[in-house]
Amino acid sequence: MKRRYLRLLGLALIVLLADQVTKRLALSLSDSPFEVMGEFFRLSLVMNRGGIFGLFQSFGPFLLFGSLTAILLILFLFRKIGEEEGLAAFAFGLILGGAAGNIVDRLFYGAVVDFLDLGIGALRWPTFNLADASITIGVGLLLFFNFSSHYSLKDNPGSHHKP
Repeated sequence: MKRRYLRLLGLALIVLLADQVTKRLALSLSDSPFEVMGEFFRLSLVMNRGGIFGLFQSFGPFLLFGSLTAILLILFLFRKIGEEEGLAAFAFGLILGGAAGNIVDRLFYGAVVDFLDLGIGALRWPTFNLADASITIGVGLLLFFNFSSHYSLKDNPGSHHKP
């Protein structure tokens, strides 16, 4: 049991450290935006005081509370998964590390440091960071895990549950 939590916390720590190191490097950018792969991939420093996609700019303290609540929920849900559900455990580690990375930013800067900028011309994805990417990948894995464990292509077309 303890080994499961060590793996969860180990992955979360790796994500947190990678996120914080890349954000420190982004904060040192003298030219923003800095083109990495032409116009498609740029480093553009943005201090995001809001939530996802820059929404809810005036809700900073509530977003911090929401992130802390999410961490508690992750730890609670992690207790419920079985040892054999490694993909779900990996996903929880990604989400936990990403949430912690953005909490650190809110505590130290009062905003989240975003810097990854993808798109072409005016068609750009909202600027994000490694923590955001980890959370998104983790949630995607959980959805995949949940979908694949409850549904099967071998089921009858009208049936959506495992026998």
